[in-house]
Amino acid sequence: MLAFLIRRLLAGIFVLIGATALSFFIIRVIPGDAVTTLLGGTPTTPEVEAKLREQFHLDQPIFVQYGLYMQDLIQGDLGTSMRSHEPVSTTIKDRLPSTMKLTGLAVALALAGGTTLGIFGSLLPRGPLERLLSLFQFGMVSMPSFWLGLILLTIFSFHYGWFPATGDRGWKSLVLPACTLAIPSGAVIAQLLRDGMNQVLKEQYITTARAKGLRELTVRQRHALRNALIPVITVAGVTVGSLLTGSVVIETVFARPGIGKLAVDSIVNKDLPVVQGIVLLAATVYLVTNLIADILYAAIDPRIR
Repeated sequence: MLAFLIRRLLAGIFVLIGATALSFFIIRVIPGDAVTTLLGGTPTTPEVEAKLREQFHLDQPIFVQYGLYMQDLIQGDLGTSMRSHEPVSTTIKDRLPSTMKLTGLAVALALAGGTTLGIFGSLLPRGPLERLLSLFQFGMVSMPSFWLGLILLTIFSFHYGWFPATGDRGWKSLVLPACTLAIPSGAVIAQLLRDGMNQVLKEQYITTARAKGLRELTVRQRHALRNALIPVITVAGVTVGSLLTGSVVIETVFARPGIGKLAVDSIVNKDLPVVQGIVLLAATVYLVTNLIADILYAAIDPRIR
């Protein structure tokens, strides 16, 4: 297991390097000049523009820029924001708590709701109720997150006034954006768990467990559920990373001052160092969550150990 984790960590380093290189070059081929966008049409002199380009190494060839960026990155320096002139690490650190609260609550709701619905769906016999539940889950998976967010805003904020529409003011402001992120992910988890449970319950060792006289609840919890959780853990690991990137849309809809809103503003303003720092953060979260999922595989299934 230790050797496996070391291999995954080494592979993760190369993935981070690839993600960093990809984001670095893509953000620089997007139409528009970073210095012109930074100045915002303010009248200036060629000397001022040249000084800004020199400050952020934009006067160098692109491969030289990448080499300088990687040199700073190895030393733990993510660069300086072109707009606020603050270190990128500080800019991200200030916005990260808001996104962490949102993502944490969304993951908890998705896992709790998806697991409950998946187990409940596996108990239903084939019939109208089972098909209705499947249709509901399919609808939630297919619904665009921004549209779901607007529906929740219209009903629970504008119509009933139960929750604030925008901002980050206490736990109430977390409910609607967290539900918007959690509902599609929870529906995916519910579908996987229900299908996995139905498949596992047809296996011979389940028949043997029932023949021994074990209660149905014990058979489902101790034997069926653990084996059906493997694909759910895979999706849950991906879900954590996708919720972080999905917050780009949701934080924009709900005007939350988090990493997602920062990413949108930085892309619009061509704040290159901040965009690269956010991409590096997202890639790191994906790698860490998938590594945790691999460890959980071994903890749940002895065959993997």
